[in-house]
Amino acid sequence: MGEAYYRFYLDEPDYFSALTTASTAMAEADESQTEEMLCSKSDLMELMIGAIRLGLEDGTMSRDRIADPVQTALYLRGALHGVLLLCQSELSTGSGKPDQNVSADALIRHTMEMLTSSIAS
Repeated sequence: MGEAYYRFYLDEPDYFSALTTASTAMAEADESQTEEMLCSKSDLMELMIGAIRLGLEDGTMSRDRIADPVQTALYLRGALHGVLLLCQSELSTGSGKPDQNVSADALIRHTMEMLTSSIAS
């Protein structure tokens, strides 16, 4: 899922930015405007939670590290999204990378590896 999210960030940067902005503006939107967006967000969360539960059942994810699949899904989504935003803001400033020695792609891939290892058995 992280790879698909990263691919969306790369392939559709305008949509990624629009959805990120819309998500933060939802507090000001009326109920009809937020209903469709919340449904998509809810569907994605259910998919992530289901994948985590399956990983716990089949032993590929650590029961010692995952006390709550919902909390873990939020952690994974939030951590990757935060790094994507960091890289996006660095790219928009013209530097092209979050640090002189780290490319955005390398940082995002490292983040996904770290997130994966943090929940693996």
